Amino acid sequence: IAVNPEAVRFGDVAVGQPSELKVILQGSQPFSVKEIKGGDGVVEVTPVAGGARPVHILKLTLVAAAPGALSRSLEISTDHPEQPT
Repeated sequence: IAVNPEAVRFGDVAVGQPSELKVILQGSQPFSVKEIKGGDGVVEVTPVAGGARPVHILKLTLVAAAPGALSRSLEISTDHPEQPT
């Protein structure tokens, strides 16, 4: 499964103001997104559409609670037989 972009950079974000970006997941065959881990309540990740499809768009929403750098790694679980995570 290809992820575009592989690394997401929100840049400068105002504290308390939501900032959104989109990430595209593309597979060789239709797959479903089963679970997304790692946002820790700081970064919310929601699929734009559900069900099995070869391309998924994920909406990432960040609401910074305090100033400073922030780094998170997300783990996306799918039902794709070749790349379940």
